[in-house]
Amino acid sequence: MIRVGVLAEDNSDVEVARELIGKLVNPRNFAIRSFVGHGCGKLRSKCRDWAYQLHLKGCTVLLLIHDLDRRKLNDLRAELTHSLRPCPIAKHSIVIPVQELEAWLLCDANALKAAFSLKRSPKLPGNPEWVNDPKEKLEELIWHHSGKTRRYINAVHNQKIAKHVAVSQLKKCKAFLEFRRFVEAALS
Repeated sequence: MIRVGVLAEDNSDVEVARELIGKLVNPRNFAIRSFVGHGCGKLRSKCRDWAYQLHLKGCTVLLLIHDLDRRKLNDLRAELTHSLRPCPIAKHSIVIPVQELEAWLLCDANALKAAFSLKRSPKLPGNPEWVNDPKEKLEELIWHHSGKTRRYINAVHNQKIAKHVAVSQLKKCKAFLEFRRFVEAALS
């Protein structure tokens, strides 16, 4: 079994990563160990130390997941690369969802319909990475399409949506394609 270390901003990001990795490779072939920053500042400042701790716990693959949040992609990638250097885990990748990981969950209307037991599938943006605030967009969609009876809460619902999302729908997000390439190469 391959131990995968995940460094992320919060627990829901780790759970989404777990679900998506399980859709890309056999779920029995990996186990997740993680650290969460409860925000981006602590994640950036502690990522090297946490990567070392995950290495000591036997992780041979590492994913650092950090939302772009209106930053410049190249600047954030450079900052994260510098913060992680030298990475104690050879197989590692920095995944930067644009704008937020929740953009990935805006790719599949059927997943939203199933996760929230909606009567009809919501109409989603053509390119979820162009949505400035994907969490807010999910809140609006779920509230509206549930007849104002259900509220979206990322910490509660992200994993549930990820369980239903079709990988084929996620190709709309470039950051997911990078995630997929890395996961399939590192865990095959």
